[in-house]
Amino acid sequence: MLILFIIICIILIYIIGYHDMIIQRYTIQSHKINTKINIAIISDLHGTSYGKHQSQLLQKMKQQNLDMIFFVGDLVDEHSSIKEVEDLFKGLKDIPSYYVLGNHEISSQKVDIMKELSIKYNICMIGQDYQVININQNQLCVAGIDDLAYFKEKDNDNYEEIFQQNLEQLSYNIDKNMYSILLSHKPSLVDLYKNSHFDLIISGHAHGGQWCIPHVLNGLYAPDEHLFPHYAGGLYQFDHNQLLVGRGLVKNLIPRFFNPPELVILTLDNLK
Repeated sequence: MLILFIIICIILIYIIGYHDMIIQRYTIQSHKINTKINIAIISDLHGTSYGKHQSQLLQKMKQQNLDMIFFVGDLVDEHSSIKEVEDLFKGLKDIPSYYVLGNHEISSQKVDIMKELSIKYNICMIGQDYQVININQNQLCVAGIDDLAYFKEKDNDNYEEIFQQNLEQLSYNIDKNMYSILLSHKPSLVDLYKNSHFDLIISGHAHGGQWCIPHVLNGLYAPDEHLFPHYAGGLYQFDHNQLLVGRGLVKNLIPRFFNPPELVILTLDNLK
């Protein structure tokens, strides 16, 4: 009984205290990439603070020799202020950055203020648009589409159809000879992503499924996918493209179990 009690105590302490941020690295190789590109992916911050003026998060990011930053939604929510996001934007304003809205920016009615901050700190809100970027001797196509909630606010009856039409238009317009990335908040729309022409789709939203068991359970529960979500976090390979799902940086009121907040660092490199 004593041993069982000790084990339970250790698990409880681990659950309560396991909030340390990690760096999760992915490398993707493609013949469309000439030289390395280092990209940080920030998802689902939800206004979480990492030290005074986001010093801990900024320090980790500045150690990564970053070329670009992608923000894939839910930087704020109904219960958080924008101060933590502004501190982050301010600290990263010299690095090319691209941002799409998640569902919580919209439900918290903070879209307008996020637009103001993005303009102030030179963050490109790329929803429903794309850009061709010259970086490190590469031409890269970066596109974005805002969360379904954005379209629902505009047309409650046909928002899913309008979302799909926007996605199809973006997919049609991109140059298939360039490596192309789509930023889109929700991984549960995977059937639409699979059929697009993008080489890589980057999402968040699932918070890693909240509770995980290494090598057994990738996630217990996520919005939209509910119990045992398939796309809780990680890199997923399809027939002709890939989906990368970040586990997010939010420190939930519900403890994260074997699922620490993560800063994702993606390296694109030449396929030799």
